[in-house]
Amino acid sequence: EKASSSSKDKDTIASLRKEVEKLQALVDKQIEDIEHLVDERNMLKDENRRHLEDLATVLMEKDKLSQQYLSVKDLLSTQERTVAEHQVALQHKSNEVRRIVEENQSLTKIAKASGEQLASLHEELAKKDQRIAQLHSQHNPKEEANLRSQIRDLEEKIKK
Repeated sequence: EKASSSSKDKDTIASLRKEVEKLQALVDKQIEDIEHLVDERNMLKDENRRHLEDLATVLMEKDKLSQQYLSVKDLLSTQERTVAEHQVALQHKSNEVRRIVEENQSLTKIAKASGEQLASLHEELAKKDQRIAQLHSQHNPKEEANLRSQIRDLEEKIKK
C-alpha cells in the first residue's frame, strides 16, 4: 500500500509539476504580454507628446498669423479710408474744374460777343471817319464837329 501510495504521490507530484510548468509558462507569457503592452503604451505616450508639441507649434503659428491678419486688416481699413478721402477730394476738384470750364465757356461767349460788338463799333467809326473826310472836303464844319463828337463817344465805348 505504501508503494502504491508512493507511486500515486509521485504521479500527483509529476502531474502538479506539469501543471506548475504550464502555469509558469502562462505567467511568463502574460508577463511578456504585459511588457509588450507597457512598451506600446510608452510609444503611444511619446507619440502623444510629439502630437501635443506639434499642436502647440501650430497654435503659436496660428496666433502669429492672426496678429498678422489683424495688422493687415487695420492697414487695409486705413487705406480704404484714405482712398475714400481722396475720392471725395477728387470729386471736389472735378466739380471745381467743371465750374471753371463752364465759367470759361461763358466768358468766351461774352468775349466773342464783345469782339463782335467791338468790330461793329470799329466799322461804324471807320464809316464816320470817311464821312468826316467827305464833309471836310465839302467844308461843312457843323456836321464835321457833330461827327467828331460821335467818334469820341464811340472811342469811349471801345475803351470800356
